[in-house]
Amino acid sequence: MPSSSPRSSKDGVPAAGSSPASFSLAGWPNARAASWKNFLLTLPLCQADIAHWLRVGRLRNSLAAKVFPSQPRCSVAQCALDLGADLLSADAIFRLVARHTKLSLLRV
Repeated sequence: MPSSSPRSSKDGVPAAGSSPASFSLAGWPNARAASWKNFLLTLPLCQADIAHWLRVGRLRNSLAAKVFPSQPRCSVAQCALDLGADLLSADAIFRLVARHTKLSLLRV
């Protein structure tokens, strides 16, 4: 089975931390590629307008005394908060962010 990205597991499923932009379905069997494409099309998209980035800045500032997550991690966390979605991650930083915010984290 072709690898979907450098961060994919041995069965070709994207590993935790992978994003749709970081892997390609090229070379996958048609049924498997179609299944992943259908799954990805069901996911909500986070709007990254100026209001989002202002919320990201406020989130990062509010966490600065407790934990200092990177701007990309704050953006991911803010997207989950904006969408009211659970974030699936094994990242320890997200566990700390969840401890100090309303972020709902599902651990892998």
